[in-house]
Amino acid sequence: MTAEAVAGLGAGFASLPSWTLDENQLADLEMLLSGVFAPLTGFMTAADVSAVRESGMLADGFPWPVPVTLDVPGDAVPPAQQRLALNDPEGVPLAVLDISERAPAVMPSTAPAGRHARHAGAAPIAGPGGPAADGLVRLSGQLIQCRDPEHGPFRQLRRTPAQVQAELGEGPALAFITRRPLNARQIGQLRHVAGQLRARLLLLPLVTGTADVVTTSEALVRTVRAAARHLPLQTLVVPLALASHDVSPERELALRALVAAAYGATYLFTDEPEAPEVPTAIPVMSAGHWAYDRAAEVWRPLALIEPGTERADLAMGELEDLLDRGEEVPTWFTPPAVAAELRRARPPRSERGLVIFLTGLSGSGKSTIARGLRDARARSMVREVGDFLLVHVATPVQVCEARDRKGLYAKARAGVIDNFTGVSDPYEEPTDAELTIDTSAMSRQQSVDAVLRLLITGGWLSSDEPAP
Repeated sequence: MTAEAVAGLGAGFASLPSWTLDENQLADLEMLLSGVFAPLTGFMTAADVSAVRESGMLADGFPWPVPVTLDVPGDAVPPAQQRLALNDPEGVPLAVLDISERAPAVMPSTAPAGRHARHAGAAPIAGPGGPAADGLVRLSGQLIQCRDPEHGPFRQLRRTPAQVQAELGEGPALAFITRRPLNARQIGQLRHVAGQLRARLLLLPLVTGTADVVTTSEALVRTVRAAARHLPLQTLVVPLALASHDVSPERELALRALVAAAYGATYLFTDEPEAPEVPTAIPVMSAGHWAYDRAAEVWRPLALIEPGTERADLAMGELEDLLDRGEEVPTWFTPPAVAAELRRARPPRSERGLVIFLTGLSGSGKSTIARGLRDARARSMVREVGDFLLVHVATPVQVCEARDRKGLYAKARAGVIDNFTGVSDPYEEPTDAELTIDTSAMSRQQSVDAVLRLLITGGWLSSDEPAP
């Protein structure tokens, strides 16, 4: 239904309870409203969810690889209400859910990050198995669209499936859905496969979730557009709001094939050496094993390269390390225009902002180390892009209590302070700290130097920084 259909909801629309959707819920809603998830026209019923999980099909037998559900807190919509307004992050209603079914959410640990706004009361929601007031409730039903979405990056590049189909025309089209910037190998493979198929190219960078290497979806779209300059002129770049789903790689591939087909693609490209043998809506194409031919200075199928002259791709994480150290990205790996966008999105560590979080018991030496770090003549590190380091000051509790400059341990032992970490409350030691320091075995300067060495070896500070 169109925005005009909202008038049919009556004057009660303004008083409907509402739910502000999180990023994944927004993506699912956009796919449903745009028709990408056809034949789905709303969030799945329990019967459909069960059938999809067990057999990869809807309850009516239509192949479908992933559940598409809406879980909200039990008090987000009163039991008497049969409709729920679904809002974007700015509180703008995008659609109304006509609730046909409520049931306790199967996995309450996956609590949504959305927010509920106006609603009358906080009564429990009764599901088929009884009340679920303290947990999540899964809502099913058809959607009534209020307006087109306006949130998200590069909205001017977004297209409906019908618009993309019209631009692609009647011939074959090869789609590539990616969360990672394109490199020279992928560019060569896309040109090669599209040429074999005589197909138009459709690049669908994902704008939901964290992008690989460049983190933000905005940066990912910029890198993909830069790579498109090295592809055929009629290549389309359409940002895609497809949520991440906790499913197997085979089902994720099947979902991507369905989405690509909805946009008019007749083939889906995978940059894996071999295409998985799983049922998909459209054929999945692979270019096979490729390498860089150092003699010809070009990427090509490995079988066409003289043995001993091939160069393998960068190892996993190697590109990130190059960017973090501020080193040049080799031109054989990616075109200069893409490399420029990579450097823009991921500047060297020495040019980024940085948060150093020191955790430990009271009296362990956190403040002392922090003051020492503050006093080092380190360069200004306030930038748009920042990092986070966790430093565990693991001084034994007995030493911390012996120091007790503030008298906090004594007050905790006397019962004056409740819930004091290390006395009446346990301290959960981090398992993922970048550095662990015991100030009972190190001097103040040794502790500060240990953190500074971490900053220098990691690339956040240069080795010629003046000592404090």
